[in-house]
Amino acid sequence: MQPSQRVIQALVALLAGLLFAVLCLQWFSRFYLGGPFSVSDFQDYCVGVHALREGLPELSPPRRSRLVAWVPAVLGGGIQAGLARGAFVGTWAVGSGLWVWARSLGGWPSAVAALLCAFAVAPVALQVRLHSYYPVMDGLLVLGAGAVALGVWRREVLWLGIAAALALLVDVRGLLWALPWWTLGVFLSFRGGPLTTLKNLGMLCLPLAISYALAQWAFPEFALSLEEQLHAGTLMDARAQGHQTQDLTPEVPVRFVWGHTPLSDIPRTLRFLLSNHAEADLGGAADQQMVLGQHLKPMWLWFPALLGLPFWAGWKDRRALALVASCLPFVVALVAGIGGLELRIRFLAQTLSFLPILLALCVTPRPGRMRWLVLPVLALVVFGVIPSPASPAARWRVPVAPNTVDVQRVSNPDDYARRIQEYAHCRAALIASGELSE
Repeated sequence: MQPSQRVIQALVALLAGLLFAVLCLQWFSRFYLGGPFSVSDFQDYCVGVHALREGLPELSPPRRSRLVAWVPAVLGGGIQAGLARGAFVGTWAVGSGLWVWARSLGGWPSAVAALLCAFAVAPVALQVRLHSYYPVMDGLLVLGAGAVALGVWRREVLWLGIAAALALLVDVRGLLWALPWWTLGVFLSFRGGPLTTLKNLGMLCLPLAISYALAQWAFPEFALSLEEQLHAGTLMDARAQGHQTQDLTPEVPVRFVWGHTPLSDIPRTLRFLLSNHAEADLGGAADQQMVLGQHLKPMWLWFPALLGLPFWAGWKDRRALALVASCLPFVVALVAGIGGLELRIRFLAQTLSFLPILLALCVTPRPGRMRWLVLPVLALVVFGVIPSPASPAARWRVPVAPNTVDVQRVSNPDDYARRIQEYAHCRAALIASGELSE
């Protein structure tokens, strides 16, 4: 492919992502969220942005990546405006990532269909109003999935290395995405002679080496590890005692923080997570059941459309391998959220990103030109012109109740907020920026 063609394709992906973000903000999210915005753990994001802007690394939240915080920090305005702009940019990245992802697997019709289908998956479309780091995280993970599909399609393992490197920088949980993508890259590297294999492995590992170095800045030395954040016992104890999960820091036998801990510990981390997840039993919690009933179980209405997926490539094309590899981490994270970890709408927004890809491939079968005719009908259905369960105003949809508890706790501290330093730091930052009066 000529360099000029690649530039054109990149520009098209950027424009498609921008249109996706604008439509999510101005139209679809208004149906899916019962308020102007929603944010949990606001104090963390607020302090993280303030710490970067003012050069105060000691204030960086231990649960968050500075790389993700950097996006709202550099976008200007007040802290709350920065988070809102970051959510828009993150959703823009999600749209561009979905375009590249579907384009690599099924061509232009599938790329258009993927964005249309994403409008109908409420958690994905409403994240433009989640004023936190999650939209930026999601955007980088979806771009990573698109890079995986692109790399397999073009037989260029560098893209898989970039995808794994990005995933590891956005959050300590990025390990769940990076491992299968990197493993696939290793598998694809072994083709041709020894020199070709060594070259491929070098291209695969170079982004990881850069990522590991950057992670020493992205994650503070006191960062909470993957094991500490996902410790099932901590989540269960917090629920039982009526505490926030961040109140409790468990003791764990092994810690994974990319850039700070040795890679040789990763197998022990995986063993710990597997045994830890088996102990969790949070699926019966009332709020867990509400999220499942209102926003996840209705997703089953899409699955009849997925019955045609095995015929998409006959499971012989290498794009089928790219589909499985790119979707697998999202599916694993979704299953983990349902089965044992805390399930919130922000997690669904992150993990359901693969669903528009599957739907797009099913409604735009690869052979023939008739698939272009599907797109106008799909657009009419998704925008609600043709009434159907996919309409944003369909009866089964329940708008998400906006979460502004932590914003209110910063403005008017309660007993809990007075015990947590982050609320005081956030309040001081908002007063200094003129967003809050004393």
